[in-house]
Amino acid sequence: MTHILPRCATWFAPHRLVRQGLLPRGLLPRGGGHAWVVLGMVVALLGGCTALPNGGYRVGGTRTGCTLSRLAVVPVSSQGGLLFVTVRIDGKPAHLVLDTGAQRSLLTEAAVRRLGLPSDPGHGTRTWGIGGPSSAPDAVVRRFTLGRVALNLPRITVGRFQLAGLHGTADGMLGADVLRLFGIDLDATTGRMVLYRNPACRLGRPPWAGPAVDIPGVTGGSNRLRLPIAVNGVGGMATLDTGAQTTAVSLRLALRAGVTASSLAGDRYAVARGAAPHPVRVRLQRFRSLQVGPWLARDPVLPILPLPAGVGDGLVGEDFLLHRRVWLSFAAPQMFVAVPNARTPLASR
Repeated sequence: MTHILPRCATWFAPHRLVRQGLLPRGLLPRGGGHAWVVLGMVVALLGGCTALPNGGYRVGGTRTGCTLSRLAVVPVSSQGGLLFVTVRIDGKPAHLVLDTGAQRSLLTEAAVRRLGLPSDPGHGTRTWGIGGPSSAPDAVVRRFTLGRVALNLPRITVGRFQLAGLHGTADGMLGADVLRLFGIDLDATTGRMVLYRNPACRLGRPPWAGPAVDIPGVTGGSNRLRLPIAVNGVGGMATLDTGAQTTAVSLRLALRAGVTASSLAGDRYAVARGAAPHPVRVRLQRFRSLQVGPWLARDPVLPILPLPAGVGDGLVGEDFLLHRRVWLSFAAPQMFVAVPNARTPLASR
């Protein structure tokens, strides 16, 4: 297998990258939706360094000599605005939503029956999703494999609901309890996820060639990855949630951003379904702006969700990530976003 190795980074201002054709002036969605534009930022333009044995990379960062070692390449497919991976549980395939917003991985009851997994009445998990709580005994797992990586996952949460409709025919969700074990190069544009050892390495640049943005202010903890957002110029912290099709905001942030009771009363509604037994109606509100890192969207229409405090002020969903390549580390915590050489859609609603 051919590896694209990182090279030593040179730092350029954005206007220089635009002139060189390396950074687009605007990132436009398909179908004439709202435009995302790139605000002032610093971008790492990567070139090459030394390959290490076993496919590892030595990259700059706060930990001297921190080495990333490639473990596996996992195919990723897109369906209904979500990303899916296939794992093997006790030797049988399971089709899971790639869900950075889920604190624990989960299987539906139907998947547990199909896979023939025994129940563990001594251990149970109460889950919360859009639409309410759910609780059930865990299922016993003997072998859990992601790509070529065998994981020690003796039990898995069981959801007493179906992930149907918008989730396709998903058997469950691959959550942060597994994803936090790796540094992750997730490229939805090519349909692959590369897993790396040593996820706590704090990088000076991601392990790929090409310009990328280091998202500032990313925090971790409690199996969540949070990043700064701003709605109508009012800042907050949102959970990165690849299991959410659409970026959304909490009622708390919407009110801080100037939404009034009268405007809420006149909002349109949509039906949202998540990892929960019941669907829920959510308000749709048009805001003046939404900023995620250096990307700014004008006049976006966003769902307002009843989010618990631990999730933060919103969800940065798959609509932002579906056309991107990103580096994710729950342990560092850190997030890079590749900057394409061509006009590429970020999101459309």
